Amino acid sequence: MKRITAAITALALSLPALAQMPGAGTTTKDPAALAQCLIQNSGEAEKQGMRDFMIAALQKQKEAANQAMMTMGMNIAMKASQTCGWTLQEMQTPQFEQAATQYGEYLGMQIMEEAMSGIGLQ
Repeated sequence: MKRITAAITALALSLPALAQMPGAGTTTKDPAALAQCLIQNSGEAEKQGMRDFMIAALQKQKEAANQAMMTMGMNIAMKASQTCGWTLQEMQTPQFEQAATQYGEYLGMQIMEEAMSGIGLQ
């Protein structure tokens, strides 16, 4: 799961507009608080995005997986900015990567729990 969320974070951070922002790379914000904000403000759409990515990846559909990953990365960045108060510059920090990893792990666990419950194994 860390690999998935790291890829999502890398994608969101690789946008040219972000790379040109002055003062990028520093923040005093708490990554756990951002992860919690993302979790509290996520719903079925976010789970569906992770589900789409996981299914495409498992089926080795590289283009579909890349598209789903790009969409998730953009949605995480938008939610972090619009809902959780993080600036674009702060999204270029290790704290943002840590929060995105925690959030991705949360979504992955939610999907796995639903899948296991759906087949009667939980």
